[in-house]
Amino acid sequence: MNSSATARFENGLQPAAPRWLLRLLTAILTAAFLGGLFLISLYNFLLFHVVVELCTIGMAIAIFTVAWNTRHLVDNDAFLILGLSFLGVALITLLHTLAYKGMALLANTGGANMATQFWIAARFLEATALLAFPLSLQRRYPAMFHVVLWGVLPVLLVFSIIGWPIFPDCFIEGTGLTTFKIASEYLFCLAGLTALVLLHRRRSHLDRTVYLLVSLGIALSIGGELFFTLYTSVTSLVNATGHFMHLASVFLLYQALIHSSLKRPL
Repeated sequence: MNSSATARFENGLQPAAPRWLLRLLTAILTAAFLGGLFLISLYNFLLFHVVVELCTIGMAIAIFTVAWNTRHLVDNDAFLILGLSFLGVALITLLHTLAYKGMALLANTGGANMATQFWIAARFLEATALLAFPLSLQRRYPAMFHVVLWGVLPVLLVFSIIGWPIFPDCFIEGTGLTTFKIASEYLFCLAGLTALVLLHRRRSHLDRTVYLLVSLGIALSIGGELFFTLYTSVTSLVNATGHFMHLASVFLLYQALIHSSLKRPL
């Protein structure tokens, strides 16, 4: 028994589990979770969609909670922007989930259109935040400035769909995705690529692990958007694949925030 393990034993603490064992258990549980979701998507797509979106919403709220409460531990606004924007993303994603075809929880007379509109609105907010992230690595503004900015944007987006309906149609029954929806997805991909380039140029301002996690998160977000340009049915496997990639993207951004704002400072 090494000295650290001996000290833990003498202090009445159990020896820590080997790191490789924890990683193996994590990999097994993750594979089981994703495999279970895939099986659910084959037999009950609506249940699959609800579970995936609730996981995404939970992580988005966690990103906001950690970013807001650790804003004094970092010397830039990048993760604060990510946190505040993802609170808005969580709200709009919740509306997207409630309006999804088959849920019948919102006054949705447009079939899959309203849910798709909410999805695009959330992606507009997310793409803006991802672009702002690398640009804010050396900047500090009053926290209230960000609260107002990232609080007003999601409200305006939601209001444009259900308050004063001026948001363009995104899905037409019998036809599929509209040109606006597909063009928007490609625009988000372009925004993600731009964010990757900007992040690479400013990578010296980030821990290497954080840089890799954020970059991979953005890359998966781009991949997910590409899949969302291809489906013709909201219950298709292509749509499910896009949701898997988006879920993984949010998880990686959450991990980057945990590493940057908690693990490294503490």
